[in-house]
Amino acid sequence: MKRMIRDHFSFVLIALGSGTIFLCNILFKTLLSETDYGEYSILITFIATVFNLGLLGLDKVLMRVTTIKNKRIYLDKKFPWAIGLTILFVCVIGTYIFNKQFFVGSNSFIKILIVALSAVLSMISYNFYRLKSEFVKAQMISNIWKFGLLLFAFVFYLWQFHEFTLLFNAVFVLCTVILITTVILLFKTSFSYGNTIENKDFIKFWIGFGVSISVLIGITFFDRYYIKEIFGAATFGNYFYLANIFLFPFHLLQNYVGFKKLVFFKENFSRTILLKQTQNLFFQSILLSIVLCVVAYLANFLQLIEVDFKSEIWLILSFLFLGMIKVFFGLFESALSARVHIRLINQTNLVSLIIVGLVLILTISFIETVLDVAILTCAMWLCLVLVYLGASLKLNQENLKEAQ
Repeated sequence: MKRMIRDHFSFVLIALGSGTIFLCNILFKTLLSETDYGEYSILITFIATVFNLGLLGLDKVLMRVTTIKNKRIYLDKKFPWAIGLTILFVCVIGTYIFNKQFFVGSNSFIKILIVALSAVLSMISYNFYRLKSEFVKAQMISNIWKFGLLLFAFVFYLWQFHEFTLLFNAVFVLCTVILITTVILLFKTSFSYGNTIENKDFIKFWIGFGVSISVLIGITFFDRYYIKEIFGAATFGNYFYLANIFLFPFHLLQNYVGFKKLVFFKENFSRTILLKQTQNLFFQSILLSIVLCVVAYLANFLQLIEVDFKSEIWLILSFLFLGMIKVFFGLFESALSARVHIRLINQTNLVSLIIVGLVLILTISFIETVLDVAILTCAMWLCLVLVYLGASLKLNQENLKEAQ
């Protein structure tokens, strides 16, 4: 038992991190006003966006071509300048757009920039520790801000603080500490530099992974930013709260599927196995949806959460459908990541970009309600999953190639 816990402790930290954010979102809903909760929700969305968007796919290239010997990281000499330019672009441009367009704190540019820098540098440090197979440390770096946020939630609850400005300043201080700590860790990391990848391959990989992560992040967070901008902070806060309740279990299942199946598909893959896994996951998702609805209804009856099932039923159903789609995406993405050639990745990315883009362009002018946004989000995710399913079914046991 101890060995099993030790071997899977990094995934336990993933689950704890997700659970921590879930609990924070529930607690702050009871402590902040509707408008302030909306501002809190968009701040959490921004942190998640910057961390996941990170280096615009450059981190994927780093994980693919970087080697480790005796705890020393052998890095291509193109990475430092590419990482520096990308950090500058993502953090400065992202902070400017967020502060001007989405965030109520118009004089908070420097503070938000610090938050963005801490998120990106944490992601870089997280990947370096993954390269060294120090997965527990990697997950601690990835989730430490969530644990700090939970501490703030308990403090706010015990002392009955209700001001978002106070919470934002606390998050700023936390991110400043994380930023300084991360910089120290990066300076203490041992690097060696050389030429491990040709320039044309470096650019090809970067563009391929950059398009992939941009499409994925775009449809993941599109609904949140759109609702905040069009419908206001209070409406967005309510949407974020419901999404937190009804998507959280699916996010856990998606992470678990990605965590387990990536390793499984490296050793075992065929169309039959993939379709069997899909069928099993379908029934598991249906069961999870039923259990989730029952638990949420009981929690609402006991006044542990606040959900108006009668008026929000269609939005709740859309979240359940979206959660199921994301679980399937986790399965198909694992298959492609484990077995696919870079050429098929680029083809999949291009098709995904075209189809999702067309769906968005052709339908966005018809959006009138929050439910319309949720349905459009489901449609984009469904298109993405079908593209990934089609790409996964192209794989076969006889001509699988090592990823280049």
